[in-house]
Amino acid sequence: MTALLAIEELSVEGRPPSGIWVETVHRCSVRVDPGEVVALIGESGAGKTTLALAALGYARPGTRFTGGRVLLQGRDVLAMPAPKRRDLRGREVAYVAQSAQAALNPAIPVGEQIVESLALHGMGEGAARRALDLLDLLDLPHPESLARRYPHQISGGQQQRVMMAMALACRPRLLVLDEPTTALDVTTQIEVLKAIKHVIRERNTAAVYVSHDLSVVAQLADRILVMHRGHAVEEGTTAAILTAARRDYTRTLLAAVKPKPGATPASVAVAMEESPPAGVAVAMEESPPAGVAGAMEESLPARVASAMKDSLPAGVASAVEESPPAGVAVAMEDSPPAGVAGAHPPAAAPVLAVRAVDASYERPRPFRQLARERHVLHGVDLEVHPREVLAVVGESGSGKSTLARVVAGLHPPLAGEVALDGEALAGRARRRSREQLRRIQIVFQSPEQSLNPERRVGEALARPLRLYFGMSGSRQADRIAELLEMVGLDPDFAGRFPAELSGGQRQRVSIARAFAARPDVILCDEVLSALDTVVASRILELMKALRERHRVAYLFISHDLSTVASIADRVAVMYAGRIVDAGPTGAVFAPPHHPYTQLLIGSVPALRQGWLEEVVASREAEAGMRSNAMLHDLPCPFRRRCPLALPGRCDAEPAPRRRLGGGHVVFCQHGGEALRAAQA
Repeated sequence: MTALLAIEELSVEGRPPSGIWVETVHRCSVRVDPGEVVALIGESGAGKTTLALAALGYARPGTRFTGGRVLLQGRDVLAMPAPKRRDLRGREVAYVAQSAQAALNPAIPVGEQIVESLALHGMGEGAARRALDLLDLLDLPHPESLARRYPHQISGGQQQRVMMAMALACRPRLLVLDEPTTALDVTTQIEVLKAIKHVIRERNTAAVYVSHDLSVVAQLADRILVMHRGHAVEEGTTAAILTAARRDYTRTLLAAVKPKPGATPASVAVAMEESPPAGVAVAMEESPPAGVAGAMEESLPARVASAMKDSLPAGVASAVEESPPAGVAVAMEDSPPAGVAGAHPPAAAPVLAVRAVDASYERPRPFRQLARERHVLHGVDLEVHPREVLAVVGESGSGKSTLARVVAGLHPPLAGEVALDGEALAGRARRRSREQLRRIQIVFQSPEQSLNPERRVGEALARPLRLYFGMSGSRQADRIAELLEMVGLDPDFAGRFPAELSGGQRQRVSIARAFAARPDVILCDEVLSALDTVVASRILELMKALRERHRVAYLFISHDLSTVASIADRVAVMYAGRIVDAGPTGAVFAPPHHPYTQLLIGSVPALRQGWLEEVVASREAEAGMRSNAMLHDLPCPFRRRCPLALPGRCDAEPAPRRRLGGGHVVFCQHGGEALRAAQA
């Protein structure tokens, strides 16, 4: 059978900051048959995206094809004239990028963006109807209404499915999917994976799926090609790669897959590959700004072991707070017990406290309070003690990032207060003192957006040094070099621009910038979500070491429960702007816990084939059993999705605060024994 796509002996070169062309993909070949999904896996810099983009005949600015062929249904794409190659894109082969937020036009309704792609290829007749059909095919709710919304008015998972609709609009034979679920929370990821698999099956569409997440790849791919530093190092069926990998590097990637929280054994060794020699350029797998060729791999010793901490005992004794008013979600503020691995002695007072905070992105009308159901945060209470890691977890839209912005003074609360060492802070950062600003720093999810692309790394690090300590001259230069070495980068990185760094290196610079202020608390907002598994493990180990060395506390916001289990002393689980489950990490992730925590843990992909179908079938059955039970917007926001919902109680009464022991509390109508029995 003739392959739909055949990439033969492809070589690609990139131009790093040195200006010398260096090979980034070396004589790689891959074949994709009709209806087949082939996954390209490997670390950042492996060449995955560079190879996948060749299917569109596209080399990113600063790279060039130097050998090989790309055959699409027998036609050499690289030999085509540019106009014909452009017409091919979208019509016969389509691309779905990693970041829907960056790819969608914020000024155009999403339905019009789908219609636009059809009109571009001369398929404008009936385009509006076709756009709605595609939205419906991808399980998007109320397609007519959603098509009129702008990208910022829909969730991240919905944005990703809109991108899929745009890619499918012209009925292409081949899809190139570039990390389409990396930045999504686990429950949204399931919906997007289900939609992708459904569309591929319904349309008999082939796909190249670029990913670093083997658990996700296991749910979609028929075959896997493993890439490392521009070379194809192993290829086989998904089952063969998962169960009988031959190469050490492939086994390293498999070992880096973290277990679900609460899984046994609780510790997993994560092996790291040695960085390439200095001066060797490796192509970036995150799309860099135009004109940038590639980035250097990170420099770390080979085979650094990183172990997941053992779960904390569920019954560790600690003080229990007074119950708050009914309906107000409050996290337990007990310090983790002394002597437990990763824990710190109890502190007399929290360094950071959030008290009864409400927040919204809509402005209340004059002389009128905003309706509570339009709030993003509802009466949130939590405390962070010195040197402690408090993790905040939940799905996209649960209010995690809004909470971080409120604490940082980037979003004023409607009610409540944020206090630093007992002193209330102004709602807006510009009204806080310089010392208050210094003591609370934030590291954002996307360093490519938080680092000024026109400023060198040294300039980014110099700003907090000048602002908070008045440093200049040689003293400033020495401190910049010290900060870079602290995060595992050579001092000469100070002269580079952000686009000349890999994703992991940019995140290290962001962390160094936060530590430059010598803060007491660092807000970490999804800092690992866009990084591959191995690089994320390196960054996580770095953050653990820096926390101990500099005696800093983290408010660690994440949707990655496995990462949270390895770094956090305590966890607060958020749903719909409320904290519904809170306590020591081991207690929160071990039954009994809130039904929503159970949903999150059950949504972490398993490293085996067939897991996705099992989860989807289970949830569809649960939805059918409770579809008629709760129809109104009443007190418990989770009741529509809860398999344990009690009609007449969950839809009528605020969830009471239940003490489960060891500083663990949940807000649920069920007590600990009922939850334990249901989760057994």
